[in-house]
Amino acid sequence: MKNYYEILGVSKEATQEEIKKSYRKLSLKYHPDKNPDGEATFKEISEAYGVLSNSEKKAQYDSSGSINFEDLLRGGFGGGNPFDAFQSHFNRNSKPQRPKKGQTIGVTIGVDLEDIYFSNKKIIKYKREQLCRSCDGSGGDWHSCDNCGGSGVKQVVTGNSFVRNIRTVKCGKCGGMGKIPIKMCMSCSGNGTRTVDEIFEFRVPRDIRPGERVNYPTFGNQVPNGITGDLLVGIELKPNQRFTLQGSNLIHVQHLTPLEIILGKECVLPHFDGDVKIQIPPLVDINKRFSLRGKGMKLVYDYDGDLVVELQLDSNLNITESHRETLEKINNELKQSSDEVNESEVTNDKGKETKDT
Repeated sequence: MKNYYEILGVSKEATQEEIKKSYRKLSLKYHPDKNPDGEATFKEISEAYGVLSNSEKKAQYDSSGSINFEDLLRGGFGGGNPFDAFQSHFNRNSKPQRPKKGQTIGVTIGVDLEDIYFSNKKIIKYKREQLCRSCDGSGGDWHSCDNCGGSGVKQVVTGNSFVRNIRTVKCGKCGGMGKIPIKMCMSCSGNGTRTVDEIFEFRVPRDIRPGERVNYPTFGNQVPNGITGDLLVGIELKPNQRFTLQGSNLIHVQHLTPLEIILGKECVLPHFDGDVKIQIPPLVDINKRFSLRGKGMKLVYDYDGDLVVELQLDSNLNITESHRETLEKINNELKQSSDEVNESEVTNDKGKETKDT
């Protein structure tokens, strides 16, 4: 035996207002239009309310624990269908339909780091749907569809007098347009829009990074009696850039020969604002990084990045036999000089020990 009080979540002492309030809350939660899996629960809720909302049926249920099911179908809501009250409540809370928005168009463009650094102008060519000028987007002359009343949709009711399901489907006569053509526009074939070639000019945002996108409203597809869509521009970096981008820092790799590491070197580095010079000291640590503050990418709401110089050993040297002989001669002289220094230090140490003795 079903416990109608438990189904509605109220006690036997609940007032009619409390029973009605609980029913409306549960109906909104389990109605099949909002909860496809809640049809069985919705039926139980309607059945319980049909009994407990009627004083005679409630008294019969409280005394015997049962109710005549046919009586419930005929008068669950005091002579009406329980779904009718819910449907009127649902219609009162329905929201107005939002205007249709045109499709968003996505375009990707390749840029150089220099384009981002200087916020250079770029031009994009793409295709989009634009309102037909011949008919001003109307598609021609039309009259309202008499099958759907101009709404473009029809409500299909299924079920019985106890539970009814209402589905909204596209009108079969007008194809969901809500209107029937009298004289169709030949320029757009009744669509109201035409495909056109568009040229869009913009500046590359200074703080954008490769892989990000910029949204430009109202440059997408247009729709009759609706809102123009957006244009999404994706930014990708072209290959073979003079720098590597790391956050807001520009990374430059400076190649040095073994001799340049030993002797040091003045390096001229390329830069968007003009070449800059940096002095590499003798016997430099090859793992050392040099930073030129503020020479990296420009930022709008933060400090500019740095130009970071990374050192790399260049071992691809074309050494001739003459070069080799010269290098060996220098190496021997350095070794001899080093041996003489070491021998002098040893002699000085021995003389010091004799004196101390």
